Amino acid sequence: FPSHDKQSKKSRTLGASLLLLKKQGAKGPLSLQRIIEALSNQGRHLLMVFLSLPFCLPIPFPGLSIPFGLLIAFIAVRMALGRHVWLPRAILSKKVSSKTIQKVCGKGIVLLHGMNRWIHPRLRWACQFARIRTVDSLTFFFLGIFLALPLPVPLSNIVAGWSILLIGLGIIENDGLLILFGYCLFFIACAALMLLSLFFIQVLF
Repeated sequence: FPSHDKQSKKSRTLGASLLLLKKQGAKGPLSLQRIIEALSNQGRHLLMVFLSLPFCLPIPFPGLSIPFGLLIAFIAVRMALGRHVWLPRAILSKKVSSKTIQKVCGKGIVLLHGMNRWIHPRLRWACQFARIRTVDSLTFFFLGIFLALPLPVPLSNIVAGWSILLIGLGIIENDGLLILFGYCLFFIACAALMLLSLFFIQVLF
């Protein structure tokens, strides 16, 4: 394992971006366009990691599931088509409150700092598989839709959020073990959705 002072460069980059957003958010609400511009230059996977953070933290963020979930799904479609991140102006103009930005960025910085010591390149074959554009795009699309659905399942958003976080960080850092853990959570989310669908089918019919 690498020493603490040899932290992942990309994770530090995301941490620095979160710190910058936290400072900007302290002055007032930020539009989604402002947030995306601050992160998308660092890579689309870093943007996905940021959007997953609210669901990875044991803090409720009311009203974020549907917009952030749909945002993740929409960006995943753009990724699958090999196009740059683009969103309608009506969505980009939406504001995120200063309080929410402070919480997400503050807790996200602590979370990434704690994870840095465990992140390092390994299991390259898993990284190569996850980098297939259709694989990671379809995975993020499904998880984004999963987050946007108002499912009556405890901790369902945490499972999906951590799946996006681990897969995204794993791809960025060439850490195949993180990717495998992320896909384990992905399959758990798939199983939960299938079981819930079967339950409702039985109830309705």
